[in-house]
Amino acid sequence: MAIVKDKLGIVNTGSDSITILEMNDNFRCQNFFLCEGKPYLGPHQIIQEENKNIFYTTNSYDNSIYKINIYKKTIEDILLVGCYPSHIDILDNYLLVTNSDSNSISVIDRVNFELIENIPVGEKPHDIKVDKKTKKVYVANSNNYTIDVLDIYTNSINAIKLPFKPLHMFLGKEKAYVLCPLNNGMINSKIIIIDLQMGIIEHCIEINGVINDMVIIEQNSVIYTSNIDDGYMYKIDMDKDKPSEKYYIGGMPNNLLFNNKYIYITNVQSDCLHVFDVTKREIIKTIKTGKEPSGLLVY
Repeated sequence: MAIVKDKLGIVNTGSDSITILEMNDNFRCQNFFLCEGKPYLGPHQIIQEENKNIFYTTNSYDNSIYKINIYKKTIEDILLVGCYPSHIDILDNYLLVTNSDSNSISVIDRVNFELIENIPVGEKPHDIKVDKKTKKVYVANSNNYTIDVLDIYTNSINAIKLPFKPLHMFLGKEKAYVLCPLNNGMINSKIIIIDLQMGIIEHCIEINGVINDMVIIEQNSVIYTSNIDDGYMYKIDMDKDKPSEKYYIGGMPNNLLFNNKYIYITNVQSDCLHVFDVTKREIIKTIKTGKEPSGLLVY
């Protein structure tokens, strides 16, 4: 029997909290604070143990991973990793964490919640994605202009060189979609499509402004991106190579998550979450969150 996912968790970097949204209860929400007093954790991303009540947050400001029972609203354990942990993913019995200021990946034993080792990677690693089928680990090294491809079981690592700085990734079937936001020397932001079997760039899509995140839907044929420069969300059809529609969100739309017919959009300027109905092509709800909402998770 499939488990119904009817809740949304949003980590709030600026207020050290998690906003819990009841998607089937008129988007009713409540806040769970990870610490008391002056904010200092800086939670950036959240993931869940499969079919379990255990969640993990990467806390960039104090270099830690929190193990949380979100239903009991209790912190089960705390583990220090490298400097400025950003993203996290799961491979078998391991948690894998990018340490952006240590240029490394922390490998954590999930069962005992212990740090096993730190693996050196390229400069300024940010996003990390695990291909559950091939067991390969992909790391976006922003300042190194590379995607590292790791096999932690054979201790092998290869790099796919890019012409632009990668930030976020989406793994499709035999392809990786890499978001490269506008920075020094670039005219536009880019989405690079990589053939994972060949390890080469297959295609590049240009987008005006500073895109920060993306979701890919409809059998990997449509991309939605958030633009923190002009406050729009762009829709890009793969066969058209450029935005076909844009929707004004306002503020600074940040992270995106697609679930069912909705795209959930965090807004770091107005400290809120927008619920965008893809069918109606409009925002149907705006919900107040904590400060600087970032990572999203449906559970």
